Parts: sequence; structure tokens; C-alpha cells
Amino acid sequence: MKSLRKDSKRILDESEKPILTPEALVCALTHRHQKELSLKKRAIITIDRLSLKFLREKTGAKLNKFWDPYRIIYEIPRKNTILTRSIPSGPMLAALVEEISRFGSEEIIFFGLCGSIMDDLNIGEVIIAKGAIRDEGTSFQYLKNDYPIVLSNWFEYWAPIVEKKGFIPGTVWTTDGLYRETKKKVEKFTSKGACGVEMEVASFYAVCKYLNVKGIAFLLVSDMFRNGQWIPGFDSTEFKVGSEKILNFLAEESVL
Repeated sequence: MKSLRKDSKRILDESEKPILTPEALVCALTHRHQKELSLKKRAIITIDRLSLKFLREKTGAKLNKFWDPYRIIYEIPRKNTILTRSIPSGPMLAALVEEISRFGSEEIIFFGLCGSIMDDLNIGEVIIAKGAIRDEGTSFQYLKNDYPIVLSNWFEYWAPIVEKKGFIPGTVWTTDGLYRETKKKVEKFTSKGACGVEMEVASFYAVCKYLNVKGIAFLLVSDMFRNGQWIPGFDSTEFKVGSEKILNFLAEESVL
């Protein structure tokens, strides 16, 4: 039993290459050759269908038939950018980043949602995530335990651009326990400097760092934790205004 407990600790294995590679899996599931699956340099990833639909219609992006139906990927005509969607969660986003990076995407923008755990961060505001506190599992498959916070390797480029938009720089807390966000944990991670809680950014930044691809995350505040209570804001005017703000920015100012 002691040996099992020891073996179950999060250990990064840097000694060997993985048996299953993104190239092998994608080619097998799409029945395409690697050259047919090549992708453009920049990728914008959302976690919901409506945001992807907005960006697709706003940019005139067209479906990449070679990846369909395994992945829904759109290419923007006459631009060096693709649009795609991840299922919410760190492992799913990390797998997507692994795949698209192996086929050509080197700059990845992620747009997700977060809950505010800081009193002066409100629904509808947009965070540019400087880093994420690691309270999930996926990041430990890519980075050693020595780093409690994983930082964006692209933050310094985007921070001055979005400052005039009113986007808020901050550190977030990444968890993979959606229904284990307790009052004690909220207080703990707030004291460590986190302004919001979400489920993807630490995993995303870790895989980007590991693969040496650029990654930045923008998060729209969709709900709040206040005095041990959860306050949803998905149907609020503030959320809808914030959503339009970030999506218009992505469509108009982040396409390469």
C-alpha cells in the first residue's frame, strides 16, 4: 500500500517520448496525411459553440474539411488564423493544443470563463491571465512540481494592447474540482493572489510552455463567489456586454 501511495504522486516523466503522439492519433482518426492537415500559425480557441459561431460569422471563416468531423476547425480567408473549440476542462484543452501545435499553430489565444473570487472583480469584466495557480492535474504532466504558479509566455505582448480596452491583468486559480470550490479554498487562493477561479488556464499555460508555443488566456467573469455564496451572472446584461466586448476584440484585433 505504501508503494502504491508513493507511485500515485504526481511525477513528471521526462525520460521518454510518449507512445501515443498527436500526429498518429489525428491522422488515424481523420484518415488524412500529415501534409493535408497543416494549420495556420495562430489559433483562437473558445469553450462554447455560440462564441465560436460569432467569431466564424464575424470573420467569414470556412470549415477545414480535412479535420472534420474529428475537430471542428475554421480557417479565416486571407489570414493566418484558425478558429476552433475545446470542451471545457484542462485535459481537453491540453490535448487540443498538443494537436494543433503539431500541425502548425504556434500562437494560441484561449477565451474562457471564470468566477470572481475578488470583491472588486465583477460580472462582465474581462481578465487577461498573467498566470494560474496549479490546483489541477494536467499541468503536472508537463511541468515539475517546483512551480506553484505557471505563467503565460505571451502576456507581455498582449498586456499593453488590452490595457486601453479595460481588460484586467490578474492571476487565476485553476481547479479540476468544479463542485469542490469551498469557502475555505476560495479564501486560501484569494490570499495567494488569485482574482478568479476556472478550470483550464494552468493546464493551457503548462502545455504551451512545454511545447514552446505562445499562449495567452482571456477570461470573461460569468459568476461570483461572495461570503460563501455563489452568484450566477450568465443571463445578466453585464455578461452579455462583456461577451460582445471580448468577442469583437478577438475578431477585429487578434486575427493574424
